[in-house]
Amino acid sequence: MKHFIFLMLCAVMASLAPINAEEKAGKPGKGGEEAPQMDEKTKAEFEAAKKKFDSARAEFEAVMEKVRGSRPEGEKRGDMATLTGQVDMLKQQIALTDEQYKKVKELAEKLQKEIDARTADVKKTMETIDAERAKDAPDFGKLREAFEKRSKIESENMLARFKFPFDAKPLISAEQFAKWKEIMKKMEERMKAGRDKMPGGQKPKGGE
Repeated sequence: MKHFIFLMLCAVMASLAPINAEEKAGKPGKGGEEAPQMDEKTKAEFEAAKKKFDSARAEFEAVMEKVRGSRPEGEKRGDMATLTGQVDMLKQQIALTDEQYKKVKELAEKLQKEIDARTADVKKTMETIDAERAKDAPDFGKLREAFEKRSKIESENMLARFKFPFDAKPLISAEQFAKWKEIMKKMEERMKAGRDKMPGGQKPKGGE
């Protein structure tokens, strides 16, 4: 991690400070004044530092290229946050025709509205939970009911997202469906890898 941060800093410094030996060695400065000359030792140190910056920037760009390459072509961060976003991302990845895209997008919009409505209920339920928690004598029966409702809604939303490709299966070809499942599998693997890299090897509550 420290090495990666060092590479980023070097890349930024190299891009923001494009000073070269010629500029230091005699080009006019502000007000027409001639810049001070560099002695051989200073010039050598400058050239060595510049090479390090160039090398670090190249290494940084190579690392970022690998990071970008780890995502399927066309996928952007946040694309999978909604079902409609999934369809936009998948249009090219699984080669949806215009007609297929229209039908799958309509299905996604319908299901996403249902998910959004349930999510709004979760927010209301959390307000009830927070209100009861703040009391000196909370109603534990009401809390239990609210916790169960929240858990049920979150489970329904997770199931809806998981079922979406299967709901859309009749609208696409078998080959497109297989590609879609493969994309989802790779995304799940990246998410799992991200959870496994959490500090101390800990996993989020409710994780595997």
